[in-house]
Amino acid sequence: MSYPAALIVVLGLLSAACGPARVPSAGPQSSHPGSESIQPIPPPRLATPTALAGSPAARPLEALDAAGLAPVELTAVAVEGFPPLPSYRAKVRNLSDRPVRRVLATVVYLDAADRPMPGEEHDVSFGSPLKAIDPGVTLEASFLSRVERAPGVRLVVRSITFLEKGSGAEPGTREWANPRYDADLAALRGASPGEPR
Repeated sequence: MSYPAALIVVLGLLSAACGPARVPSAGPQSSHPGSESIQPIPPPRLATPTALAGSPAARPLEALDAAGLAPVELTAVAVEGFPPLPSYRAKVRNLSDRPVRRVLATVVYLDAADRPMPGEEHDVSFGSPLKAIDPGVTLEASFLSRVERAPGVRLVVRSITFLEKGSGAEPGTREWANPRYDADLAALRGASPGEPR
């Protein structure tokens, strides 16, 4: 007898000795003694970023510019419990229809009367080179404070780096400078643009 023929005979004898193959069904399982209760394994649930309730949907960048609106929405609150250094927790929501790689903003600290603290402004950056902020998504981040404790804080967008489809496989970047940056800062300071602080 040749080797392949002998192998087929051996496999046939093993199959007969083990009995018919049991395939688990998706329906209810039998509770008879000796039967196995096999539960199907559910597929993994992947976490996906979701839009916040009541938040506006992503809009074309050109439409936001025409309406005089910034492509991102920035908010910040002090971290309670006073960590080793004064910190603020920020939320950066992408309102545009393009992924955001980086947001540069100026922090303006406010006193108890909601007035800016002179000389206490500085720039902060939000974003990651590894993962863009997709349209309609909110990024949570934190930054350190220059003042020990400020009752309020405002963030004014200075510039944004967007990702755009390029000619190659990798997306290109586009810089957006806030045309209302000076006016927004002046409004917070209570002065007209160009007026000294």
